[in-house]
Amino acid sequence: MDHTGRVAIVTGAGSGIGRSATEIIAANGGSVIAVDRSLDHLDWADGHENVVAVAGDVSTEQTNQAAVDAAIEHFGRLDAAVLNAGVSGSGDLIEQSMDDFDRSMAVNVRGVILGVRAATRAMRNTSDGGAFCVTASTSGIRADPGMWTYNAAKGAVINYVR
Repeated sequence: MDHTGRVAIVTGAGSGIGRSATEIIAANGGSVIAVDRSLDHLDWADGHENVVAVAGDVSTEQTNQAAVDAAIEHFGRLDAAVLNAGVSGSGDLIEQSMDDFDRSMAVNVRGVILGVRAATRAMRNTSDGGAFCVTASTSGIRADPGMWTYNAAKGAVINYVR
């Protein structure tokens, strides 16, 4: 997994899969723009010279563009995007707030689409065209009881990527 000279954006980098992806890329010679909702979630990256923290909401064009701009400003290029940020949720189909559904779609689906759009503009300038990795879930294929907002969002992500 040689990432020497490569630059990636990783969303949801504050913990879990996103943090692991960031650590693996950085440990193997790459540079990373680590994105999460709050800089507090990215404290673990302090002192890593090849990891730059960006705080923001991935469901906005501004945050996605800020991540791309940071890659270009700090490292001069963008080669990959690991679009991993996500929100889960569960509740009764009838009683759960539609705000929960809207937030799930905003982060899990809109965030991926905006991330692809912003990164593609920068990746067009790389010799190999760049690469994307999008985190989905088996919940988007087979669904989990009581998690209708998450199931719907991850199903949308799976089919968007297809």
